[in-house]
Amino acid sequence: MPYPDLADLQRCFAAQLLQKTLSADFSAMLRNPESVQRFSYYRGNQLANWSAALRNAYPVLLQLVGDDFFEQMAYHYGLNTPSETSDLNRFGDRLPDFLRQSDFVKDYPYFPDVAGLEWAIHRAYYAADASLLELDILLATVRQGKDFLAVRLIPHPAAALYQADFASIPIWRAHQKPVADLSHIEINMPCAGIVTRQDWQASVTELDQFQYRALHYLFDGQCIGDVLDYALSQNHKLDIQEQLLYWLSLRCFSDFA
Repeated sequence: MPYPDLADLQRCFAAQLLQKTLSADFSAMLRNPESVQRFSYYRGNQLANWSAALRNAYPVLLQLVGDDFFEQMAYHYGLNTPSETSDLNRFGDRLPDFLRQSDFVKDYPYFPDVAGLEWAIHRAYYAADASLLELDILLATVRQGKDFLAVRLIPHPAAALYQADFASIPIWRAHQKPVADLSHIEINMPCAGIVTRQDWQASVTELDQFQYRALHYLFDGQCIGDVLDYALSQNHKLDIQEQLLYWLSLRCFSDFA
């Protein structure tokens, strides 16, 4: 058998790398059992890397679906969403959308929401470092004669707002215990929260809709005065100082402008 054209061999190599079994034609191209075995190791390493990257990012989803299902999901995800970066920590960024658009979890529609929350937590862990905004630094703007109400808060790189149609936050919390108990959770209940990181430990704080919307406005770049106007429109008895302290206590801002 003549040696194959290099371009043809490279195309076959890339295609076979994504298959679970080798075609006879490609095995013949490799010419000997040792080459076939080496290629099989190489291909197996790729599939193992896909699975390991997703297991690292989605430990709760792994507990929900089990090992065998997770391996199949990782394989099909890798086939359908080729990585756009060499950083395996970013490999799973499209898994929540993949699950929503596939039949993998059609009987468990809350799985994509759990995956979305886990990705926000995973992203928070690997986000850039930045100092956390403290109240005394913020109030220094007043002492400097600046318009405090015109201040815009800058979100911390690790902070992310999150909302879902299903009770993904309670589900995630239940799986932080040695034995997860979902019996008391109303799965179809929407939820909202914020993911933050402190001392390189990501955490999730559940929010009501009022706090979620207020923080969403702040994250969107609206000034403190406008967001406080919104907050007072929802509760005219609101304690403004207490509200500001609460926002800063969430540790989700790094600076102001």
